[in-house]
Amino acid sequence: MRIFLGVLAVLLNLADNATTFLCLRAPVPGFEVTEANPAAAWLFAAIGLEEGLVLEMVISALAIAFLVAGCFFMENLDG
Repeated sequence: MRIFLGVLAVLLNLADNATTFLCLRAPVPGFEVTEANPAAAWLFAAIGLEEGLVLEMVISALAIAFLVAGCFFMENLDG
C-alpha cells in the first residue's frame, strides 16, 4: 500500500508540475498568471521555470522514496 501511495504522490506531483508549466511558460491573453507559492516563484526567477520544475520534481521524488523506503527499514529493525 505504501508503494502505491508513493507512486500516486509522484504522479500527482508530476501532474501539478505539468499544469504549472503550461500556465507559466508563456503569457495567457487576458489573464495575469503568476505562481502563488513565493518559494517556487523565487526558485523559478532564480534558475528558470523548466529547471525549477525539474529540481522540485527530483527533490519531491527523493523525499517520497525516502519515506517509502524508510518504512521498510523500520519493519526490518523490529526483528
